This record gives sequence, structure tokens and C-alpha cells, in this order.
Amino acid sequence: FCGCPKGQAIKGLYTKRVADHLRFVQETQAKAEANRQKRLEHTVSCKIPDRYAAATLLDFARYTTDPEKKPAYESASTLVKNGGWIMNGYNMRKYGLTIIGAFGTGKTFLASATYNALIKLGQSCAWVGYPEFVHLAQAGYKDRVHDMLAVLRSVDVLLLDDLGRSEYEEPTSYIADVVKDMIGVRYNDNRLTLITTNLEPAQIAKKFGEDTFQRIGELTKMIRLGGKVIRDLR
Repeated sequence: FCGCPKGQAIKGLYTKRVADHLRFVQETQAKAEANRQKRLEHTVSCKIPDRYAAATLLDFARYTTDPEKKPAYESASTLVKNGGWIMNGYNMRKYGLTIIGAFGTGKTFLASATYNALIKLGQSCAWVGYPEFVHLAQAGYKDRVHDMLAVLRSVDVLLLDDLGRSEYEEPTSYIADVVKDMIGVRYNDNRLTLITTNLEPAQIAKKFGEDTFQRIGELTKMIRLGGKVIRDLR
């Protein structure tokens, strides 16, 4: 810039715009980091996200005008009515749900409504999103994952949301082992488990191993939630 008044005025304007842009970038990065930390702490705390904290089965019932949603809704309602217990021969055991379906069909909504109803029955509950859980492990927070596992293994009700979905195409051997351990302990301790996933049964077996898939099948009833995207039914 030249030293004339006009040149200096342009220089001042340019400098201000650069400073404003840098400040905007820094503020954006700070907000993104704050949101990431919030999601991290939310995941570690194993609490249901605010979006689903008030979800009820009655809320979901309005979507059963779509006939492909009614069977899954009825299964969830029966589970809550029986407190998660079913007869297995002469014994009673806990039997949860694995809700399979495409994006937007209401899997997390229905599972969360079921979860909230079980909380009202006095059962201890933990909610964890598989993508966030994987991110914790892959980002080097294995100490936090270890602490979380103690909770996820032992609560009366676990909701594992979006099993198999993450930014990583395939789970690492560590993640596959963690899921196997968590499912195995809950199976052996007869603890109710709710799972949502976009994966087909064969894909679950491929990603996490046949043993884990078989345990999920014994621990939960696999149901399909099809039909329209729920926002189209409102």
C-alpha cells in the first residue's frame, strides 16, 4: 500500500477485514471444540440426549398409521408392560430389542421412548451412541471407555444406539472386543439391552463376529422398523 491517505485508508480497511476474518475463524473453532467436548462429556456420562429425553411410546403411537411401524411399536409396548421379562421354559429372563431399519424410520425415537418408560419403572439405565463411543476409543480416551464399560455392563437397561455406524468403515479389533465383552457380560448377567442399527443381521455378524451376533440374538428380539421417514408422517 502506498503512503498516500487513500492508500493508508485502504490498508486500514484491509487490516480490519483480515482481523475480523481471523476472529471469526477462531470463534468458530472454539465453538466447535466446545461442542465436541460437550458431546464427549455427554457420552461419558451415559445420559440420553436432550432430543429424546421426553420421548414416550404415546408420542410414537401416532406414527403407527404407517402399518410397517406398528409391529415394532407393539413389541416395545409389550416389553414395557412386562418390565422386560419373558418366560424361557420354566424360568423368567430379560429380553430386549434390536431395532433394525433405515435412517429416519424412528429407531432411536422408539428405543428412547422404551428406555424412558423403563426408567419410570425404577430401573437404572444408560444410553450410549456407538459412533461417539468409537470416537472416544479411537481418539485415545481408552481410560474413559474403560470407566464407561463398568457402567454399561452393570446397569439394568442399556440402550446402544446406531450399532455399527461410525466414521470408520470397519470396527478395529479393540472395538469389536469391547462390544463382544459388553454384550457377553450383559447376557450372562441377564440384563435388558436395547439396540438400534442400520445393519442387517448378516452385516452385524460380519462386523462384530458370529459369537457376538448370536449373543445379541439371544439377548434381544430382532425387529424391523420400516415404512416412511417419520418426519413425513407428522
